[in-house]
Amino acid sequence: EKPVRLEEVQSLGQMAKLAPSLQKRLKRGDLRAKELCEVVAALVRSKFFDGDLFEILANELRRAFNRRSLGPSEIITTIAQLGDLNAYNQRVFEAACDALGRELSRLP
Repeated sequence: EKPVRLEEVQSLGQMAKLAPSLQKRLKRGDLRAKELCEVVAALVRSKFFDGDLFEILANELRRAFNRRSLGPSEIITTIAQLGDLNAYNQRVFEAACDALGRELSRLP
């Protein structure tokens, strides 16, 4: 059975099949910021949690937040989804708050 695309992941089994290749891509820095958000969404849909995968994902999310690669709504959605997974990483949440704080200062 062929693995499904990330956007199509619905089950724990589907995510488990994708996890090793995702972990490799994350380690290489091959995922764009929007793809990182899709990884989080797929993890939530499938209720999949792997500590090693999340550690690498957390580092990449933090970098994306620090680089301002995501807009406020994407940041908020991603952080809320991480909360749904009960996946807290202080550095990721701090980077998200910093990124959102910079956006708020631009509002009139």
